[in-house]
Amino acid sequence: MRTQGVVAPLLRFFPTQHVLGAMSRFLSILFVLLLLVIAGGVVFLASWDLPAPSKTVEKVLPDERFPR
Repeated sequence: MRTQGVVAPLLRFFPTQHVLGAMSRFLSILFVLLLLVIAGGVVFLASWDLPAPSKTVEKVLPDERFPR
């Protein structure tokens, strides 16, 4: 493959195939870890037995608020 202009000297200093392969692998691993964290959070929230508040609330409502 023959490149022309400014691109040819840059390809000698930056091995793009190796860098892109490593970056692609890193992003794939990062994406899988993110999916595992999200899936774990969903499972945790779905299985967590959060107790309902048990505080008793008593409030006096005036009779004027209710129509007759």
